Amino acid sequence: MEIEAETEHARPVWSVKVARAGVTYEVKVDRGDGTVVEVERKRADDHDRYDDHGDRHGSDD
Repeated sequence: MEIEAETEHARPVWSVKVARAGVTYEVKVDRGDGTVVEVERKRADDHDRYDDHGDRHGSDD
């Protein structure tokens, strides 16, 4: 869906948004070595976000 260059915790990353089966994923990938730094997923009907560790990040955080 979208790819954008960003800085995450002083680290240059690619922010890649992908949608599949009603779920949107935002994957942060280190621009230097390709390491996946973070993955967030969000269902179309869900206002909360979950990172790759299952930690919840709600819209009211």
